[in-house]
Amino acid sequence: MTVLVDTSAVVAALLVDDPNHEAAREHFERLLDDVEELVSHSHAVVETIAVLQRKSGLPAVHDYVLGIEPTIDVVWVDEQRHRRGLAALLTGSRRISLVDHISFQLMRDLGIDTAFAFDGDFRGEGFTVIP
Repeated sequence: MTVLVDTSAVVAALLVDDPNHEAAREHFERLLDDVEELVSHSHAVVETIAVLQRKSGLPAVHDYVLGIEPTIDVVWVDEQRHRRGLAALLTGSRRISLVDHISFQLMRDLGIDTAFAFDGDFRGEGFTVIP
């Protein structure tokens, strides 16, 4: 099984003051043991670093870059996927971010049906969500 890892799960796993911290750590450890592949994309990496830096500073970014990101296969967003994400953003709900639209597209393109996320938008798009 392949699972997409969302920014919300990484942030929760790394920041002890996040309300989902314990659940995120527990599920992340299980996923590392139980799934074939963890996937994300380059736009989500940028978002994750920005959120971690803003909320907690460079030590959290360091923990992500050296500890978590190497365990995830990162798909680089090309111009076509970026433009498809922008089109979805401009025609969809204003509450769903560009990064999430690209995540949904990537999941559909790769046949991934499960996301590790604390973001309800994945469930709203019909995906299975861990936890």
